[in-house]
Amino acid sequence: MLLIYTGSYPDDKCGVGDYVYNLNQEIKKNYTVNVVKLSLFELIYKIVSNRKIIKLINIQYPSIGFSTNKIAAFKPHVAFILAKLVGLKTSITLHEFSSLSKRAQYFLKIFKLADYIIFTTQYEKNIGEKTLFNSAKTRLIPIASNIPSCQKKEKKFDLVHFG
Repeated sequence: MLLIYTGSYPDDKCGVGDYVYNLNQEIKKNYTVNVVKLSLFELIYKIVSNRKIIKLINIQYPSIGFSTNKIAAFKPHVAFILAKLVGLKTSITLHEFSSLSKRAQYFLKIFKLADYIIFTTQYEKNIGEKTLFNSAKTRLIPIASNIPSCQKKEKKFDLVHFG
């Protein structure tokens, strides 16, 4: 079983929720998947009651749901520590890593202990590997709902100067 811990899931207005939904739809074709949204107590219950059949816990970070207050912001960290304490394999999916502040990136250092660090774009993966994470642990799982880039038109303009 794969356990996914997230702060957002549809119908929340958050790209992380959309990402988790698409990831869940794909993975559940071959595996049992449980998604836990926000509730640390529900997560603890699932870990304790299913730890023998959980193959991996994936923690999505950050997301709108984890930004409601300073305590909620550390729920993913607590979930990660708990998973490690009971001996579970862990993966962390980092969203928009490059836009996180230096202070936020400081608090990600604990995630270096994860078995896998997942990024959603090659750009984010490259930055993560340059700044914080060992490239042997990093993986890329692209965003399934990305809209293809539009064709760029050549910019044409005239310069007029009166003076």
